[in-house]
Amino acid sequence: MKKFVVSLLGMLLLALPLLGVPGQEASAASSRVAVIKELKGSVTVKKSGGSKEFTAFAKMSLNEGDILTVGKGGSAVLQFANGTSEDDKMAVSANTTLTFSKLKEGKNTVTKVSVRNGSVWSTVKSIKNAGDQFTLETPTAVMGVRGTNLFVAVDPVTGDARFIIASGVGQVSPTNSRQGKTTPPVPVYPGQQVTIDDRDETNEFPDEVIPVDLSALANNLSADVLAAILQAKNEIDRENEEFIRKKREELQSGQNDPAIGLDTQADLDRLIQNLNYLVGNVLQEALRNNTIGQEQLQGLIDEANKTLTNKIDLANTPPPTLTEIEKRKAEQIKKQEEARLEAAKKQKEAEQQSRLAELVKKVEEEKKKREEANQKALEDAKKKAKEEYEKKLSEAEKQRFAEASKSREDELKNRATPSPSTVPSPSAGGGGGSSGGGNNGGGTNPTPVAPFGLYLKSAASPEVQQNFTYTASQTHYSFNVQDHVQEIAIKRNPSSSSEIIFVKYSLQSECGLGEGTDYCYEYAQGGIGGYVVPLAPGSNSIVIETMTSGGSSGMTREFTLDIHRSETPAGILGWNVGISAGIPAEEHDLEWQVTGIDRYALDFNEYSESVPIPELEMGLELAPGITRAELTYEGSPIIQGQPQLLTATWTESGVQTVAGLTEGYLRMTLDLYAGTTKKYSKELWILNGLSEMNDTEPFKLTDNQDRDVFYEPSYESYYQLAAYLQEEATALTISEISDAAESSMRLQSVMYGGSEYFASNGSVQLILNSNIDNVVVHATDPSGLYLYEYVLEVVRVPAGITSWQLDYGGSSANLRKVSGADKYYADIPEFEQPEQLLGFDVTGTGTISLKHSGELIYGNEQGQGPMYNLTQYAYYPGIRVFDLEITNEGSSKTYEIVFRIGDVSQRELVELWEQQSPSQISWNGQYLETTVSSSSASLYLGTDPRYARVVVGDTEIPAEDGAYPLSLNQGENIVQIWIQNPITLEEETIIFKITSMTGQI
Repeated sequence: MKKFVVSLLGMLLLALPLLGVPGQEASAASSRVAVIKELKGSVTVKKSGGSKEFTAFAKMSLNEGDILTVGKGGSAVLQFANGTSEDDKMAVSANTTLTFSKLKEGKNTVTKVSVRNGSVWSTVKSIKNAGDQFTLETPTAVMGVRGTNLFVAVDPVTGDARFIIASGVGQVSPTNSRQGKTTPPVPVYPGQQVTIDDRDETNEFPDEVIPVDLSALANNLSADVLAAILQAKNEIDRENEEFIRKKREELQSGQNDPAIGLDTQADLDRLIQNLNYLVGNVLQEALRNNTIGQEQLQGLIDEANKTLTNKIDLANTPPPTLTEIEKRKAEQIKKQEEARLEAAKKQKEAEQQSRLAELVKKVEEEKKKREEANQKALEDAKKKAKEEYEKKLSEAEKQRFAEASKSREDELKNRATPSPSTVPSPSAGGGGGSSGGGNNGGGTNPTPVAPFGLYLKSAASPEVQQNFTYTASQTHYSFNVQDHVQEIAIKRNPSSSSEIIFVKYSLQSECGLGEGTDYCYEYAQGGIGGYVVPLAPGSNSIVIETMTSGGSSGMTREFTLDIHRSETPAGILGWNVGISAGIPAEEHDLEWQVTGIDRYALDFNEYSESVPIPELEMGLELAPGITRAELTYEGSPIIQGQPQLLTATWTESGVQTVAGLTEGYLRMTLDLYAGTTKKYSKELWILNGLSEMNDTEPFKLTDNQDRDVFYEPSYESYYQLAAYLQEEATALTISEISDAAESSMRLQSVMYGGSEYFASNGSVQLILNSNIDNVVVHATDPSGLYLYEYVLEVVRVPAGITSWQLDYGGSSANLRKVSGADKYYADIPEFEQPEQLLGFDVTGTGTISLKHSGELIYGNEQGQGPMYNLTQYAYYPGIRVFDLEITNEGSSKTYEIVFRIGDVSQRELVELWEQQSPSQISWNGQYLETTVSSSSASLYLGTDPRYARVVVGDTEIPAEDGAYPLSLNQGENIVQIWIQNPITLEEETIIFKITSMTGQI
């Protein structure tokens, strides 16, 4: 019965996409695809119905419903095809997102592509009869075309869509997303453009069709789009010659065309010249706008001229000729667009400020909650520690301990220097305590052993032990540390007989001390980290209280550390920065932040609202012996695309103007000299204006065979990643992106298996442990000012698989390798809603087939992007085993894929069905039992038959279609069930007593 229900539901699921759609039409619709012919940079694809993006590759097919995203600096060239021939072509620029809304091939060819943002160049060849359609959809308008070469761009700020026709005719229909209005389409002819926004007055757009704005067009072009335009020039010329022929005939017959300003022969001559040199003028403008270099452009032209009928000669390309009316209209439209752009920027800035205010408020609230929770946790920990300690004491010892504690509190209140107080130790201990934590004994004075060790912690660096000379009689120690030391860790010395009871410190800003309170309390972090105390620039006071262990009367001691952290780098007595011309630097509250050893950073955006600062005033007070300071950096003016090497020099203490600052992350080097000898060198970073950072691909992963490891964000968070390693890999190297610009992230350290590994030369190599799946990666922005934490889950995959994942109900699960077996498994919670989907998402290079119980579910699938719908196998809890065969590079291998669905014990999965109804099964503590009325029943175990045996008497019962058919005798029937766990291979035995009322006698 259960199998029948599952099979029926599976059939319904498979039939749903076809309901109400004729079979022939559905088949035809699936045959039209867009194939990625070329790509550069970051290009990703989200398959139809999928929830994650895949890295695209050449020759990858895109189908209806797929989403293509081209990132910053990327590009893609798409070729549309119907299975037998190629037709339309599309060149996609950087920062563009496309959705293939409709791809249909049949009696009529239908291509509908949605341009969410960015820009595309299209060459349309699929329009061959009246029923064929090629449509480009944008947020504000839809364009239908007839045999056209066109360019469409969606402004990233305003959302306005610009439609440009190079040849053919386009019909643009404004959609007015705010009011839902529709208007007659706006015709756009060769050499024309129209920009559509979301205004209510959509009847105004026909009057806003103007000649192509070459400057605006060139700003949206890339070298790849220019190459596509050149490849289409013969077709552009042919279509425009046909368009001119028709217009000439209309003019000769007395017809004018106000849409293109055609009234006289002079108008026709002007039109002919503008269209003949349209492509040449586009190239000229791209060259003027530095969209492409002279040498690269000439190379494209030389290659294109080999096949062009009308060659391109930029030296003899006349500029477009416009009438005064066209010039005035174009200027008016440009002002309108600039006004909309400015208004949109202000609105976005206001929205950003609002979001920022909300974020600040939320952060403050969360910080307050954390502080309150931490304070409570500290108080609870102190109370618990005291209670645990008192449990070990006798009543007399408890009384002495209470008296000593009260005496200690009185001393602290009076702020007097505390003297050592005697505290009782548990009765179980023996011997006396030592004052210095040294060895007990007589005859000789043992070498005193310090009860604690001190470890200095700097940003992006391993901790370093601070040596100090310990003596048994000394309780006060002082020392200086450099400015890059940000914390000190105080750890118990394992060679000492003393324990650290608590640590307190005087940095009030860290714990929000109330009036009359002198110290914060710090407690050990996870044991191995010790007591970690922050150090502020200047003086820091730390109190450490210890207690000797053992003995009938333990001794507490209090130590004081006075630590002075330098407030400035070595070689400098003082420094400051100002960002307003004419205002002295010392009037600004700008401070360099330490981000590493001899490394400092300053975020101007905190003061300038992300507006780049062209210059700053920097003051230096040179230390004695320093005779010169030089600050070098790359800045403006930018000449031929390259910044200039600039230097600011101090020969004495004072303020210098540092000019020519560029936008983004700006790296500087400050060298300090004593005479001609360089004594110190500091690395300085400034975040100036919009400082873009490559956090979409924060680092590079490779395995021990130097193979690139693919990784991607998980459902839960952008900072939770899944890395897919080949199953035989034994090591993982995490590296900074070596060929990235100053905007790349910097690797700081990696936590793995309880140990922290600091980056060396920008990378960390881990020897992998099959029992440890998670890697925590700490990275910073280029300046080191902002820290990012990524949690990387190591997911093993077989050869031929790039990535795989289970998607269910808005969540996901990764498969885990079973050690020593060609087997992977995943745990999936039991479905709460029947409409939930279980999808097995696989990408790779191999050919894949998937079977269940010997039945082929999916076969001969190229392993890039299929979403295997396995919902019909997930309606009930239990074990599901699939066979996954992968053919890769000429060899095949089969793996078991095991899903454990729901958190249910094997005993609870046992079901017995008679006459299509389940029987009531109970557990009496030793075996299962039930009573049935028939002589036959079907036994279901909720697991795969290959991992189960069923025996009645001396006869083993084979499974049939997932169930075990039982013939029952009247009275008691004892069924023995052996079930093996597919993951651990542990075996469980279940005895099942079935009483049949009408069975065989």
